[in-house]
Amino acid sequence: MPSPRIRTIRHLFLAVASCFALSGNLAFAQTQVTPPEDIPFQMFQSPDKPEYAAALKLMAHLYQDQEKTPGYWDPVNKKWLSYPMIAIYQIDLNKDKIPEIVAYPIEMEPEETGILCPDKVGCPYVVFEMNGNKIRQIALFASYRFSPDNSSHNGYTRLRAYTRTLRQDPNYYELFEYNSQKRTYEMLKR
Repeated sequence: MPSPRIRTIRHLFLAVASCFALSGNLAFAQTQVTPPEDIPFQMFQSPDKPEYAAALKLMAHLYQDQEKTPGYWDPVNKKWLSYPMIAIYQIDLNKDKIPEIVAYPIEMEPEETGILCPDKVGCPYVVFEMNGNKIRQIALFASYRFSPDNSSHNGYTRLRAYTRTLRQDPNYYELFEYNSQKRTYEMLKR
């Protein structure tokens, strides 16, 4: 069994690699600004809420590693033992009057601290659209804070992902914009 430090490094690498894979490039578009006001995320822990069930489905891989998050997933019977807390925010990013959902995991137990949301990277945020039972992920990024930008591209609001990955200044963010051909958000190149 790998040491806790090796597991943390592995999970940090996987979170960063996921963001780069989705963004399709290794460039960082960072800008210094005043941090946004806190977004009013709501906390949920019930699969009865469709937005929660969809977010849990997209983030299930975070909880199914028993070394990392024991007590959530039973790998033998392939069922949830307990439901994790997930923060959810609804925002209409493309002005179609149907809100998209932004979600990230909440670390509830002391042993989870820094595992789901590594200190220098932040939490994995997933952004998705729901249409009935259809779920379509449109963004994935790691950040310690998220906010919509006040500009748009291809009909979708740009997203700010605040991170301390490269700098210790909390006012820096990576800017993501929607690529209509790939139907996903990508990190802007400098």
